[in-house]
Amino acid sequence: LFERLAGDERPKRIAFRYVLSLILMRRRRFRHVGRRSHDDGTETWLLRPRGVDPASPPTEVMRPVLGEDDVRDLGEALGEILRGDL
Repeated sequence: LFERLAGDERPKRIAFRYVLSLILMRRRRFRHVGRRSHDDGTETWLLRPRGVDPASPPTEVMRPVLGEDDVRDLGEALGEILRGDL
């Protein structure tokens, strides 16, 4: 799911991929190796899967700005996935 969302430019999908990356970092599947700031004020996190060659390019994850409604929507989407509704 995380990889399938990689090229999706829709804001809700970007936010969902970001939340998935946080979960994967907490579960120690990814390691945060850096960040890149952009001129438009956005930020990209650089992540590397555990056990992968450090010389390999990191995975990039856009860090979105999330409001209360966004967090609520993301929580509902995660709940649906965990219940198997999707």
